[in-house]
Amino acid sequence: MTVRLTFQSINMGYLKASDAIPRLLDVVSKTGSTAAKEVLKNEFIKESKDTPAWIFLRWISQLIAVVNTSESEMIKHKVVQIAKSYPQALYYPFKVVESNIELNLLSSEESVQTTQLYDDIKKFFE
Repeated sequence: MTVRLTFQSINMGYLKASDAIPRLLDVVSKTGSTAAKEVLKNEFIKESKDTPAWIFLRWISQLIAVVNTSESEMIKHKVVQIAKSYPQALYYPFKVVESNIELNLLSSEESVQTTQLYDDIKKFFE
């Protein structure tokens, strides 16, 4: 419900509500129940669909921070929109995260997987 009301507020012109976007990402990542997490992810995707991509520009670092986590599927649509509309805003934050992810991939003894969103953004900037 919080996710829905936040995005409704943003879409109705109350831009101060966009201050809650990083908190929404945090709430989803810290939700313990898998079923509850899926509900929140789906609600985030559905409710953010009509929100302009520029609203998320302030929070680009927070979005990129979850680009290689399970929460990446809920921000995929918005990050792809940002990559197409504002590639310069995404380039540097992504390159910082990319270097950390690549380092982890090289130094990890376990098989580490990257997300589809990470791979898509990486291809976009190649």
